[in-house]
Amino acid sequence: EAFSPFNKDHRFLSIVSIISRSYVLSSLEADLQEIQQKISHTIDFDTFFKVAQNFKSK
Repeated sequence: EAFSPFNKDHRFLSIVSIISRSYVLSSLEADLQEIQQKISHTIDFDTFFKVAQNFKSK
């Protein structure tokens, strides 16, 4: 409601959602790059799962 006077064409929320999705995707990409730096290029599932659990807890 606070943005209603500035949001007459109802585009504000869609712009915010695009920005939010972009931030989340870039965050995920950064996490994946960090994981890749910490482990070799090929890993088994158990190793991947352990690394993923560590990132999930952050």
